[in-house]
Amino acid sequence: MANEFRNMIKVFVFVIEGIVIKTRKATMKMNVTKRYDEQLVDVYFHWNKMYMFSRKEHFLESDLDEFKV
Repeated sequence: MANEFRNMIKVFVFVIEGIVIKTRKATMKMNVTKRYDEQLVDVYFHWNKMYMFSRKEHFLESDLDEFKV
């Protein structure tokens, strides 16, 4: 089950990319929609990176720099 989840999170970023553009309302400007879409992908990418990093068994002091926002 955990392995399936890890495989899903690796490809989910490609699933969400463009979803805001596809579901936008006609009143939304396209440049704003694209920015929201990019921000959504960026948030997911960084969450995914943090999740995978947090699965490590051992951390170094220098590894804490990876978690800085």
